[in-house]
Amino acid sequence: MLHTRLHARMASGHDWNQRVGDYLRSQGIPCEVPDLQYAKTEQEIAQFSAEEKDIILWDGSVLEVKSQSREFGAQPTQYAWDHFIVDTVGYRLKRVKPIAYVFVSKPTGAMLTLNTNTEASWWEETITDGRDGIPSKSLISAKANLRTMAALIAHLRGRYEASLGNQPF
Repeated sequence: MLHTRLHARMASGHDWNQRVGDYLRSQGIPCEVPDLQYAKTEQEIAQFSAEEKDIILWDGSVLEVKSQSREFGAQPTQYAWDHFIVDTVGYRLKRVKPIAYVFVSKPTGAMLTLNTNTEASWWEETITDGRDGIPSKSLISAKANLRTMAALIAHLRGRYEASLGNQPF
């Protein structure tokens, strides 16, 4: 039963990865969303956690996508809480750390981003997941670190253009 619920949550999360990937491509950002895979053993779970990539950009860098049941808009000022969960502490075990997180509001579809260069300001808390009652150590960030999706797109577009040897105007 737990595996069924976990797989359903993973499939739903992967759908959001696809939506963010589609949006990035519509904005001229080349990327791929790897196929969803399920771990079959405890060893595979640890390996998948270290290797998993939600969105892979043209240069091999990674974006992490987190969908949320919270309702918010496309501006950080429209996020009603003072802080938010970035990820579990498993983030620290990732072999390739994401350059940014994209947080998607399931109710509105709005997206906000977090540059991982803010990691030094994150803190750790034990949070109990309301869906399954399982506590986990999570990384938390202040709302002040949130940025718009437009800011991330502009940053990525500049990197992409530079990778092509194009000069900005």
